Amino acid sequence: MIGKPLTTVAIIGGGPGGLGTAIALSKLSFLHVTLYEQHPEPREAGAGISLSTNAWKILDLLGASDDVKGGSKSNTHQRNGYTGKILSISKRPENSAADSRGAIRARRTRLQSALLAQVPEDVIQYGKKLLSLENLEEGGVRLLFKDGTEATADLVVGADGIQSVCSAST
Repeated sequence: MIGKPLTTVAIIGGGPGGLGTAIALSKLSFLHVTLYEQHPEPREAGAGISLSTNAWKILDLLGASDDVKGGSKSNTHQRNGYTGKILSISKRPENSAADSRGAIRARRTRLQSALLAQVPEDVIQYGKKLLSLENLEEGGVRLLFKDGTEATADLVVGADGIQSVCSAST
């Protein structure tokens, strides 16, 4: 890889999805990762979140699982995605601890803080509300921000939530 330019990755959105992606991709030496967050400073938003056994595996890989321990134990409900009807309930044993890596309910702020602590300092740029994306003829993508600045990237990861500018741009 000597002499080759790094592949630039822009991650849009600093929620759990964006932070997790930033942590994982920042570990790859051939990538230059920047996470763009619209809020001017770190912000922990949201109420509760459920974390399953598979979520714990990912948090372990990201180095954030120890900081998320706690919460309240919960049973796992399997639901029909169309009707919402409960299909089955896997009960958690009464004697299991809430942080024994089974399903738990926890504050989203705890998850957010644990992930944020694992992101390298120079990766996040705050106050960067994305307005639009533009594919460049020579390759890559131009990102235009509300503050009048722009950036280019080889790859854009949209993790900007329910009112996604990234999704609207595809």
